[in-house]
Amino acid sequence: MTAVAVTLPASVLAAHLESCAAELAVSLPSLPPEDLERVLAQLVSGQRHLAAALSGLAAFQTGPLGEVLAAAARAAGHAADALAEGEHLFD
Repeated sequence: MTAVAVTLPASVLAAHLESCAAELAVSLPSLPPEDLERVLAQLVSGQRHLAAALSGLAAFQTGPLGEVLAAAARAAGHAADALAEGEHLFD
């Protein structure tokens, strides 16, 4: 049997990202302490993917919108770097 790749529209993926982020924000107060390291690692990875997505969007745009998207991509990358700085604290 051959695997079928499913490609969802970017709008569907972005909506899923938004709903997952909203749910994470609401559920964090009840996060078990033993899950914090894994959640942080996933947030770092997610921020890096978000930076790449924003950079990809910026590549398709020119003018002010492209500049805003590129700046947002850099900011998301900096956020990932800042989060990653805390990962060693679990050692």
